Order: sequence, then structure tokens, then C-alpha cells
Amino acid sequence: MELNVANLRKSKGFYLVAQGADPIPAAKYVSDNPYHLTVLKTTDTVTFLINGIEIFKYNDDNISAGKYLTDGYIGFRQKTPLIGEYSNLKVYEMRCNL
Repeated sequence: MELNVANLRKSKGFYLVAQGADPIPAAKYVSDNPYHLTVLKTTDTVTFLINGIEIFKYNDDNISAGKYLTDGYIGFRQKTPLIGEYSNLKVYEMRCNL
């Protein structure tokens, strides 16, 4: 069974800023069981988890891939032949008072 790669791209500029091994199997092996994706973003860090396993953590330097992104859009992209279905998408703004 081959492993896939998860990529994080930062737009504007479509910069490839992080990659990690993707534990979801190739499309021909995927079952009907759901996978739980979690994306956590602070001002300078993005962490991506699948089923609670950290796939990658990106620390943004606010220079090499452009300024910090503070608003805009999120998106998930998948390549053929995978047909992904998404449910229960929730986006939260969490504030931390230090």
C-alpha cells in the first residue's frame, strides 16, 4: 500500500510551506469509515492533524511566504481518483487572554 502526502499551501502566492505523510490510504483502499481532520491556526502557526495524528506543523516567519494571513478562505483539495465527502465542518474563532 502506497502512502500519500499532505501539503499546506499559503495563498496569496500559492507557496508550498509544509508537507507531511498522509495516513489516509490510497483511494482504492479507503473504507467507508470517516477520517477526522483538524486544522489549528494561530497568528504564526498552522498544525494539521488526521485522526489526532500530527501530520505537520508550519511556523510562519511573516516574510518568506508573505505576510501572516488573518482572514480569507480555507480549502481542501484532493486528487483523482479520490472522491472525498465532507461533513460536520466547523470553524471556530478562539481567543486566548494571556
